[in-house]
Amino acid sequence: MRKLFYLIYCCLLMNCNLNNDSLDKDSLDNHIEIIEDTLLLPGIVSSKTAYFDDGKIYYQAMDEQGQESFKCLSLTNKQLLWSKSINHMGINKGAITSTREYVAPTLSDSVYLIDTTGNVRILNLEDRCKINPLVYKNTFILQDRGVGLKCFDAKTLQQQWFIPQKKGGATMSQPLLIDSSIIYILDDEYLQSSDAKNGKLNWSVRIEDSLSIQILYGMYNNLVFVLGTDLEKSHFITAFDKFTGNQIWKEKVDSTIEVWQTSMVVANEKLFCRGDHSIFVYAVENGSKLKTYNYKSRIGTNLIVNKNGDVLFGLNNDTLMKINKRDNDFPIFISKEGIGYLYSYKGGSFFYSYPNLYSLKTGHVPL
Repeated sequence: MRKLFYLIYCCLLMNCNLNNDSLDKDSLDNHIEIIEDTLLLPGIVSSKTAYFDDGKIYYQAMDEQGQESFKCLSLTNKQLLWSKSINHMGINKGAITSTREYVAPTLSDSVYLIDTTGNVRILNLEDRCKINPLVYKNTFILQDRGVGLKCFDAKTLQQQWFIPQKKGGATMSQPLLIDSSIIYILDDEYLQSSDAKNGKLNWSVRIEDSLSIQILYGMYNNLVFVLGTDLEKSHFITAFDKFTGNQIWKEKVDSTIEVWQTSMVVANEKLFCRGDHSIFVYAVENGSKLKTYNYKSRIGTNLIVNKNGDVLFGLNNDTLMKINKRDNDFPIFISKEGIGYLYSYKGGSFFYSYPNLYSLKTGHVPL
């Protein structure tokens, strides 16, 4: 009967958008069991900093005493492996280097490297890093704010190469590491690709008609996507070939696509883009608009794709939504504690809601 109830419920929602902010939370919670496991994360987690690697989760948190810390917790035995107090808050997702150290920047000029036993090394920059570190072989890459991109040897912490930023130029958006190339936007004027081994330039493309902001939006196969604005403040997505920098297509997109809380995923050859109250869908091959999903509640989280190719995201009314391969959108869970952030790791899907990390069952809905 439970499955029958749910199938009837989903049929009522198929081919239409969720425009009702007053769903029966108890009914939805009772009839849709999607939680696989629950993991208590010590501290108040800065959800965007969470990084998964080798069965562990690394993150930055504020402890009860108001002390900022980096933590590492085992997903297998649910035990805290180490916790290190830091002098400044961290806002970036870290990474694991070839030395098996967790490298994580902070809001100061200090970059922490913490090994598997909790021992700490600190690298000091000229200013501070505003990107997530990128790891390439035995090196890692940081962006020193207002200075440029820098590459360091993971063992010796010696600088290997440096790509300068124009004095007074805008801060670069999060670079992408694709194979042996790092692709980045420099000073909101140029999309560039450099060799991750030595920093030598592969290609450079001037981004025309730029006035305010240019963001590296994501990548898929041989395409790199840039979200930007022109002189009229319209929004555009431009697709470039990652090997040559040639422009493949450029399309004007909806003006309510999020610029500050950006989130874009690719599923089934479609771009799914986070808006304010909407999810916008465009074709990967040419950027043409395919569909819009509108909601009364604001989009409250990032977007992820599960191993079945479904797009998951949260609304501000604490509803976890799914768009399946048949382009049907419907709620799959309402959290009594809220939905803070979504993650995808090794085919699994997770969401954080203080103070817990929840893993989701896959294949729970026979649609």
